[in-house]
Amino acid sequence: MPQVEVTFDIDAERHSERVGQGQGPRAGTEDRHQGFQRPAASRKSSAWSSDAEAHAEEDKQFRELVEARNRGDALMHATEKSLKDLGEKVTSEERYKIETAISALKTALGGDDKDAIESRSQELAQASAAIAQRAYAQQEARVRQAQSPVHQPAAVGPVAAVATRMM
Repeated sequence: MPQVEVTFDIDAERHSERVGQGQGPRAGTEDRHQGFQRPAASRKSSAWSSDAEAHAEEDKQFRELVEARNRGDALMHATEKSLKDLGEKVTSEERYKIETAISALKTALGGDDKDAIESRSQELAQASAAIAQRAYAQQEARVRQAQSPVHQPAAVGPVAAVATRMM
């Protein structure tokens, strides 16, 4: 089966050159084709580029809004989970502050005001800081308890161990 290695070169003035060099039975043969690249593709990519530049600030603001929403949503879900996990260990005053902050954040997340979302997220973070510390301490206690050896009564007096050998 004949094989051909093809290379393409395009210079700054959009002149293209295609070179095919034979391999195998066609070794040593070379085909050259020269042409001019259509400027339509260049105009199209230029239009896309200028369109992207024109909307760069809008895209940046939208990305910041989406990131603020994601952070607020993650904070809200983590706080709700902490409230549920701690249950009755949260005082009614703390619970009221946190639930009010969650409600305000939910309302802000429904809108398109990035500053309002960030402000409500900050309020929720401040309201939930105490229970977050409590939840962290509770989890640390569980980890320490799981890692500690099982409490066994201390042996009184010397303990003799007998080793047997199985045959």
